[in-house]
Amino acid sequence: MTASHPDLERQFALIGLSHWSAPVDMREKHAVPGDQLVARTRELGAVDGVDEALLLSTCNRTEVLLVGRDLSGALTALRSGIFAHAGPQHLYEYRDLHAVVHLMRVGCGLDSLVLGESQILGQLRESASASETAGTLGDHLRPLLDQTFALGKRVRARTSLGEGTLSVARVAVDIAERASGPLEESRALIVGTGETGILTARHLVARGSRDLVFANRTLANAEKVTRDLGGRAVGLDALEREIARCDLVAVCVDGGRVLHRDHFERARLDRRDAPLVALDLSVPRAIDPEAAEVDGLLVYDLDDLARVVAENRRGREAATRETSEMLLAEVAKYLARRRVARAAPLLSGLGERFEEVRSAYLSEAGVAEDPRARELAVELSRRLLDAAFGAVKNGLRGGSGDELLDRAYRSYLDQR
Repeated sequence: MTASHPDLERQFALIGLSHWSAPVDMREKHAVPGDQLVARTRELGAVDGVDEALLLSTCNRTEVLLVGRDLSGALTALRSGIFAHAGPQHLYEYRDLHAVVHLMRVGCGLDSLVLGESQILGQLRESASASETAGTLGDHLRPLLDQTFALGKRVRARTSLGEGTLSVARVAVDIAERASGPLEESRALIVGTGETGILTARHLVARGSRDLVFANRTLANAEKVTRDLGGRAVGLDALEREIARCDLVAVCVDGGRVLHRDHFERARLDRRDAPLVALDLSVPRAIDPEAAEVDGLLVYDLDDLARVVAENRRGREAATRETSEMLLAEVAKYLARRRVARAAPLLSGLGERFEEVRSAYLSEAGVAEDPRARELAVELSRRLLDAAFGAVKNGLRGGSGDELLDRAYRSYLDQR
């Protein structure tokens, strides 16, 4: 569904899938590793009809936002390209104003699995940086992203949306505590030392975990984390040994399967008094789904977080409404800036015309060579031009009233 707006002189189109539309086994097929983000974004920018492109890929969503004069062909190419494995029931598309609204909602955390979580802003910044490097960030997406970042920070600082459980890592630790009981004195193995792995470790330390082991492909990265959080660092070749010793495993990595059924079977988990809890916070999943069949093992992936997340959302309707109001104000500001940008050639021409009229009048008055007369004329024309520019810009910022924007926002929500 499209939501065209007179202030968007280019087409905007967003296509993607997320935890709202696709299970984790479908999302993992479309996840883009961080080291491929620039290259894949550059490919998107090379598609016919595309002027600007942004690619966002997280553990819970893969989305592409495009800007161009005619994006119909580009969307067809994406459905058979980057989203080739997804069925129509998994994909959503937003056009024009709906695409702008959706991006800002994502940045605010309104569309996140964990309502209000803050990691998404950092992930959006990484995507923006990749677009900048790939040469696909231009005059339409750059200001839109800048406003989205500013809005996201403001929402979390001024509303209750920034309170409570704010990350996938914290929700995962909540689940682990429910499954195994209090985490005081527990021994935990953290596989992966990226942002999610470190956040998970911090939450475990806050709950009283006494023994942390960090496993990573690059041992030096794990050792760096231990200098901050304590614990031990090991390579991935030590996983089997460490699994046999721990009470909890949290896996937060890119790149596919790291732990297989054999890792857990050889740990003889069936001899334990309590089950081993394994949290797979990776997309693609890092724990082979078949491992869930091992006796004495409880595996939770991102889809299993949904029940806790539903509780997190209850009671936060007021914050959501307040955030939506702030979002609509920011969208209106973006549209106003687009109007001013479209008028830039006119304003530039107006300035040139002022200079022409001023020079002609000075010549007609016979004072073109008089320094004082020229100085006064230049200052007068500058002030008149500033006043004219101000009046034009204020008129442009007034723009197309709030009714059209409100109607577009309601129709966006009706699609979901």
